[in-house]
Amino acid sequence: MSERDDGRVGTVSPADALEQLRRRLLELSESAPPAHSESALAREIRALRGSIVGLIGRPESCRSCAIDDGSGTGLFSGGRCCRQRIDELLTDAELAILLAAGRDATTLNGPCIEEAMCPFRSSTGCSLGPGDRPSPCVAFICDLLEAELRDRGDLDEIRSACLQLEELVVRFTALRAMKPFVEELKQLL
Repeated sequence: MSERDDGRVGTVSPADALEQLRRRLLELSESAPPAHSESALAREIRALRGSIVGLIGRPESCRSCAIDDGSGTGLFSGGRCCRQRIDELLTDAELAILLAAGRDATTLNGPCIEEAMCPFRSSTGCSLGPGDRPSPCVAFICDLLEAELRDRGDLDEIRSACLQLEELVVRFTALRAMKPFVEELKQLL
């Protein structure tokens, strides 16, 4: 891990992180274009992510947990969880889901505000559409959010949807991992 001038360890600037993500997405699109079955599953994942974001809504806990915590990131919508390293959240599987759902490197954009840490975090929240957000971002429920969702009576429904999302991502990852073997089998037959 390297230390930046601002003292944060192991991070790159949001602009650099976005450029790295674009390169990874481009490399992925050139090396392994999605099969029809992957695209169908990716669209299902994308729709479920959007549903989960809609169910969670705009909870107070997500707007307030990072305010005045001394990091400077409290100026931006989203809590402490929105300060995670995007390169760790947008794994190759998550990028493959974006690709299979129709996104490409040229459509992956964000405001890249240095103090926001994540290249997609803006003063009004995440600049990625709900369906394009990494699954960990969509499904993460901290203790504060859990309490708020429980009080609203939504926790069980949202947890169920998050579990379904996790299962779909595992299926997508398995389907993608089997792809070379399926191609090899096709050549043998």
